[in-house]
Amino acid sequence: EAGLEIEKKYLDVEGDEVDLAKLKQGDLVVATIRVRAKDDAVPNVVLVDLVPAGLEIVNPRIQSRGSLSFDPENSWSPAYQDIRDDRIIFFSDVGAEAAYSYVLRAVTVGQYQVPPIHAEAMYDPAVYGTTGSAKTLTVIRNQ
Repeated sequence: EAGLEIEKKYLDVEGDEVDLAKLKQGDLVVATIRVRAKDDAVPNVVLVDLVPAGLEIVNPRIQSRGSLSFDPENSWSPAYQDIRDDRIIFFSDVGAEAAYSYVLRAVTVGQYQVPPIHAEAMYDPAVYGTTGSAKTLTVIRNQ
C-alpha cells in the first residue's frame, strides 16, 4: 500500500461480524469500508469495490431494505458514487479515516471469492491502496 489504507468488514443486521463461510440465502449483510490517507490528504481518489458473486447490492433508494438494529457507520460522503450490479465506485478526496456502509443480500447459493478493493489517486497512480488477501464466501440454501 502506498498512501491509502483500506479495510472492509461484513456485519449482520445486529452489527456483529459475519462468518462469510455460512451466509444463508436471503440474509442481509452490511458492508462497511474504511479508508484513510496514511500521511497527507489525497485528492481525487477513485475507489472500486467489486461485490462478490452470490451477493447483490440492496438499492439504497428503496425503503424495503429490511430493518437493521444498529446504525451502520457512514462518516464519508463521496463527491460522487456509481452503483452498478457488480460494484460500487466512489470518487472523492480522502483524508482522516472515514467509513461508508451499504447493504447486500445473499441471493445465489454457491461458493465465491471476495475480490479486493482498490483505491487510487486519479492523477498520481503511485498513491494507492488495496485490501488484503482474498476470502471465500459461501451462500447456503435457507431451509
